[in-house]
Amino acid sequence: MEQEKKAPLFKVSGKVTEEEFVRFNRFISIGQGKGRRMFIIMTSILAGWAILSVIVFIITPDMSWKGILPVLICASYIWGMTIGQDRKASKAFHNNKLIENQSFEQSFFEDHIESITENGTSSIPYAKLHRIFETPTNFYIMDAPNMGRMLKKSDVSEDAQSFIRGIKETYHL
Repeated sequence: MEQEKKAPLFKVSGKVTEEEFVRFNRFISIGQGKGRRMFIIMTSILAGWAILSVIVFIITPDMSWKGILPVLICASYIWGMTIGQDRKASKAFHNNKLIENQSFEQSFFEDHIESITENGTSSIPYAKLHRIFETPTNFYIMDAPNMGRMLKKSDVSEDAQSFIRGIKETYHL
């Protein structure tokens, strides 16, 4: 006897766009946890060093160009962690034909989430999810620290948003 498949509680459809992929990558890289803390600490140290070097350069004008070097290092670090990171993510998006402009459907059941794309179907119980992040524009349902599902809040109904928040709270994600 074949077991009848239950209907999902909620469905969310969307498309993985370059903009969403870059936003997701930025959030994972420096938008949360250790990455964010490290970015703030390094930027603060480099900015302090750059400010001190500029002050010394002003006081001692014969110091030549070496006084400006910390400013350039600070600027290049910030550029590398923001714009440079976005460019890498954009390049990765275009190089990965499996995700480039991929349409998807996320189905939320009582105990698991199911993802359907043109490349296949996957299912994961909520208890095995790594984390769920909520930003002003997105939900990131993480299978692992650097892999997850991107859902634009504009594609998610209010009831589904409440359900996702409930999953996060129930499973301490």
